[in-house]
Amino acid sequence: QCYDARDAFFRCLDQFDILDSVKDADLAESHCAKSLRGMERECAQSWVTYFKQRRVFEWRKAKQKEMLEKEGAEQLPEHIQLPLPKPRAS
Repeated sequence: QCYDARDAFFRCLDQFDILDSVKDADLAESHCAKSLRGMERECAQSWVTYFKQRRVFEWRKAKQKEMLEKEGAEQLPEHIQLPLPKPRAS
């Protein structure tokens, strides 16, 4: 039920083009109070905070990836093996 409440809140934010419900708390409250209350009721407070912050993080991550792809960056293999540092001689 927590995830359903989160999704309803995020849909409301999307409807009113609100990305950051922490920074734009007044705007989010004025447009999405009902769904915000639902999320606060169904989720632990720490999860409410996490979801709000994660939403912004995921958006920034997607924008960064989009920018890198436009610049021609290539994705590295998922399991790349980095060399270990050589031990120092004593």
